[in-house]
Amino acid sequence: MATTKPATVLAVKAPGTVGSAPSLSTTPSQTFTNVSQQDLIQVISPAGGAVVYRLDYTGAVFTAPSIGVPTPTALLTRRSGKSFAQAFPQLNGDSADVLTISNGAILFRIDANGVAHTNS
Repeated sequence: MATTKPATVLAVKAPGTVGSAPSLSTTPSQTFTNVSQQDLIQVISPAGGAVVYRLDYTGAVFTAPSIGVPTPTALLTRRSGKSFAQAFPQLNGDSADVLTISNGAILFRIDANGVAHTNS
C-alpha cells in the first residue's frame, strides 16, 4: 500500500506585492500582518506553561531556555507539548514541513524538527 506524505500543517503563500511596486516577500515578517510582532509559533510545556519552542516574527527559532521574552500568544498557532516533536507529531514516520512560505518557490520553511530554513 502506497503511503502519502502528510500535508504541511501551515502553508502560506507570500504576497506578490508590498507597497506600490512588485516585490517578493522573502521573510516571515514580510509575509504576515503582525503589527504587535507576536511570535508566529509557540510550544508551551503542559507542566508549568514555560515556552519550550518559539518561532518569532522575524523567523528566528528559540528553544528552552528561550532567549528574550516570548509574546503572550502566537499569531499562527500555540500548541502544548514538552518539545516541538510532541506538539507537531508526524504521521506514519514521514517528515512533512510544519510551515512553508512560498511564492512559486519555497522561501522559508520550518521542518518536522522545528528547524528554520530559508530559500530552500
